[in-house]
Amino acid sequence: MVGDNEHVQALVLALLREQLRQFASETMMRIVVSSRNFAQADELTVAADGLGLRHVQVVLEDALPDGGCLIEFVNANIDASWGTQVTRIFDALRTESHRQ
Repeated sequence: MVGDNEHVQALVLALLREQLRQFASETMMRIVVSSRNFAQADELTVAADGLGLRHVQVVLEDALPDGGCLIEFVNANIDASWGTQVTRIFDALRTESHRQ
């Protein structure tokens, strides 16, 4: 049963990666994280690089509180719900990378 669950998780992550890849190819995504969270910035950069995303920029910002993360869409007609969805995708990818 555990093997089946891991297989399903792998499929879901593959679908999320593809969705994010398609999304990022259509727009510029700028991820702003608190400058006190170097590890989070590094994780997001590694996740973006690992997905082969070319239009993702991770920026450190002093004004954000600890744990703060803001996703901006530059030159895109995308509604705000995409930010939440993309954040969830990155969270899923980071969780998966910690398991490996």
